[in-house]
Amino acid sequence: ETTRSTLLKVQQRLQREVDRLRSKPSFPGMNIPRWELEVLTAQAQKFRPDVIFICDVLYLPAHFHQTLREHTKLLVGEMAYPTPPNLDLKPFDLILSAAPHFVDRLRKAGAHSELLRLGFEQTILVRLGTQKQDTELAFIGSVGKDHQQRLALLEELCRQVPISFWGAGAEGLPADSPLRGGVKPPLWG
Repeated sequence: ETTRSTLLKVQQRLQREVDRLRSKPSFPGMNIPRWELEVLTAQAQKFRPDVIFICDVLYLPAHFHQTLREHTKLLVGEMAYPTPPNLDLKPFDLILSAAPHFVDRLRKAGAHSELLRLGFEQTILVRLGTQKQDTELAFIGSVGKDHQQRLALLEELCRQVPISFWGAGAEGLPADSPLRGGVKPPLWG
């Protein structure tokens, strides 16, 4: 009964966050300094790369995607989050996502999208050898303010079961967050 009650609380909190996020207007890239856009434009003009790959489509202002498109043969983006309704994806030749449901949504929105499974070269496991398992449940990823649904779920899990965390964004969490102080630095590569 306790597990069912906890699950219901988590579901209700997540639904409140979803409703809150849906009602919030989204303006992709609004906090990018002008100089950063000028540097990117100059680099694209000078190097004229065959491919420009944008790891986070929402990082840059939507209008800026077209500027980059003019200086490359192929503009590729990556997304693993819901597409804001006001985001124009037309400048992109391809949008990659590790989440199949987002690939479907992107295609329905008219974008050319393909699934790109995240992973690593299998031979790395051989080089690592057998490792001692010292963590029963782990989360690796961002826990900052941009991930409110994830944060709500992880905070509730943290209150219920032992869990280890590695990731970015913990320094911006509220002082009363059960994650604060318990998130180890990100594990890259």
